[in-house]
Amino acid sequence: MISEFYYHVQLGLRQRDPDQRPLMIYALPLLAPAILILAAVLIHCRPATVPVRAAFRSERAALLALGIAAASMALLIRKGSGDNGLFGLGGVGLSVRVDAVSATMLLLVAFIGWIVVRYAHTYLDGEARHAHFTIWLLGTLAAVLLLAQLGNLVQFIAAWIAASLCLDKLLLFYPCRIKAQRGAQKIHHGAH
Repeated sequence: MISEFYYHVQLGLRQRDPDQRPLMIYALPLLAPAILILAAVLIHCRPATVPVRAAFRSERAALLALGIAAASMALLIRKGSGDNGLFGLGGVGLSVRVDAVSATMLLLVAFIGWIVVRYAHTYLDGEARHAHFTIWLLGTLAAVLLLAQLGNLVQFIAAWIAASLCLDKLLLFYPCRIKAQRGAQKIHHGAH
């Protein structure tokens, strides 16, 4: 049943003419990482904010990203696969390809990300650096969401590096733990 769904979506419920300009509606998935980055910046800019408020802000941002991912899946089902073209100059910038694989990955990553953000809220309750962890968690989630919907090689490289750097900060949240240091070293060796 699932393979039949992918087959119909891949064929495109309504395919566009190749000469037609890219539709801007296919840029919808870019809002998911943008909202997460905005939430991380807001949490960073207001460090005196009560940690509970920062946690709820991050949960709302993750839930909104999940809603955007679901809307992207609905867009795929309604309009078929497509891309938005390139936001940038000289072949460098952001572009999105909405197809069965990218929309499914976007939805999956957003859902698991929302669960992780909720879990981190309860697990780190009372932790002094809870906001710091939340900032890097939202950054990691935003980078992985960009990876799930990438449309060009430059975006892939930038998102991969961003995810690696943010994940390093998450692994070393408790820097005195030996297992955390080993995990970060494995990430460093795998990334080079």
